[in-house]
Amino acid sequence: MPFDDIQFELVKPDPCGIIRDCILLSETRISGFMFNDDPESLLDGLHLGDELELEREPRNPYDYHAIRILDKYGNRIGYIPRRYNTVIANLMDAGKEIYCLLTNIVPYQDEPDIFVMVLMREQY
Repeated sequence: MPFDDIQFELVKPDPCGIIRDCILLSETRISGFMFNDDPESLLDGLHLGDELELEREPRNPYDYHAIRILDKYGNRIGYIPRRYNTVIANLMDAGKEIYCLLTNIVPYQDEPDIFVMVLMREQY
């Protein structure tokens, strides 16, 4: 299977350098990774601890609160799961600085589980 030989370890990065300067909103598995055209190549470019970009997708026909997760090259990795995205989407729409960190990749036969921490930077 394509993802059988990938080995990763769980990483709990200090997401803001100083933990008091951010708020953890969610730790979740991303949705939709396998809908990418070339998931194996995309996975090769991901590294534990990577800061990933979040982008609102309010015109998504399936979910008004959709939040796309992008790698550093702007490639779509997946989405924040619907059950967690409403509050995060509202915070993003209000201008809060929200981002996520790649914390774990668990290989499975057909599709790896990719986990992220979603954080909000404190604004003083």
